[in-house]
Amino acid sequence: MTEDRFITYEAAREIFATKADITEVRTDVAEFRAEVRTDVAELRSEVGTSNAELRAEVRTDVASIRTEMAEMEVRMIKWMVAVQIGGITAIAAVTTAIIAISRLLGD
Repeated sequence: MTEDRFITYEAAREIFATKADITEVRTDVAEFRAEVRTDVAELRSEVGTSNAELRAEVRTDVASIRTEMAEMEVRMIKWMVAVQIGGITAIAAVTTAIIAISRLLGD
């Protein structure tokens, strides 16, 4: 009965890893690590390039928006001045009309 619990050396060699198997796995892992490091370096380079391009594009867009806002500000100031002048003119016209009417009615 105790003989069934033990396996032979040949059977054990088929089940368990040998030094050669472990060396092969270590080599595969080292190669895989090298490939991953290369891929990561390439991705970092691509992301860095994309990031720089995106930043340049954003800076250009922001500069364009600032220019448009400055132009809009000038137009708004022109309109504000025109409205103020129009308001002053309207007040002056109404005041002149009231004075003229009061003189006509007062005489």
